Formats: sequence, structure tokens, C-alpha cells
Amino acid sequence: MRPLSADGAPSGRAQVLIVEDEMMIAFGIEDCLRSLGYCIAGPFGEIDAALSAAGEPLDFALLDVSITGGTTYSIAERLRACSIPFAFLSAQPASDLPEEWSGVP
Repeated sequence: MRPLSADGAPSGRAQVLIVEDEMMIAFGIEDCLRSLGYCIAGPFGEIDAALSAAGEPLDFALLDVSITGGTTYSIAERLRACSIPFAFLSAQPASDLPEEWSGVP
């Protein structure tokens, strides 16, 4: 759902999905993005919840590659199908991504 201003009109602020299972990291990302004026969907630390949120209107998403229960590639697939830009966040090098995702920042 697109964020609304106090009068109920669309706020014009970008909606960002955060998928990160380390809550201290997730809250740090959230605080940083909110301070820059973004609206936040999440943060989500579980694949099913994040997958549901990925079907909502979003402007972009930040996905930790590995979260509790597996990887976020299924979420990335949904975002790509909806033409929503996203980036992976990971402590692992980009070279560890499967070939299919090698071009994703």
C-alpha cells in the first residue's frame, strides 16, 4: 500500500522493503532509510512474510541473501516479475551469488 500523508493523499515518499533476519542490522537500515525520508515495509526476517509483502506496491527492496529458513531468491523472483528494483545485502562476496543473480547489486 502506498504511504499516505496526514490528509489521506499519497505521500510521494518511496516505499522500501527490508528483508533482514538480524534485527539489529534491520533496525539500523530502517533508521537510516527513515531519516532519509523513506517509508518502510518490514523489516521482515522470515521468507513467507517477506514474500507476501513483495506483492505490495514498492519502489525498491533490500534483501539479505540468507535469512532464517533459506535464501531470499524466491522474494527476488517475485520482485523481478513485478519490475521492482532490489539489491542483495550479504556478508558474502558477490561472486558467491548464483549466475542468475550475478548482475544484481
